[in-house]
Amino acid sequence: MSEAKHTSEPWELHPDYPNQVRRPPSNDAYGLSACIADCSSGIWPDSKTVANAARIVACVNACKGINPEAVPDLLNACREALEIRSLAYQVDANPKLDILTRREIERKVDGIIERIEAAIAKAEGKDQ
Repeated sequence: MSEAKHTSEPWELHPDYPNQVRRPPSNDAYGLSACIADCSSGIWPDSKTVANAARIVACVNACKGINPEAVPDLLNACREALEIRSLAYQVDANPKLDILTRREIERKVDGIIERIEAAIAKAEGKDQ
């Protein structure tokens, strides 16, 4: 995957200002940390701005190493994986399905698997 164009993970909430997102303090002599995002809607943090900051931190840290443009594709791939399960149940529940119906289901499953593999490759930056 290409080099990230954003501040590297992990990100965290500022302990004194929980509506601010920062990188953890460095281990250098100064122990500095940089504010990445301030979710303030005014002077004091409120529950919504704190929740927004927490969501940013959770999403960024969970997606470490993943191409952010691939996240919707990964979600769709998960949904399609559930569809594979449903198709497999149809085959198992109907041992007398004709061969054409079975082949149609197999083609559909193969197409879904190809889309899942493509989404994973995109997430890992291997789709170029």
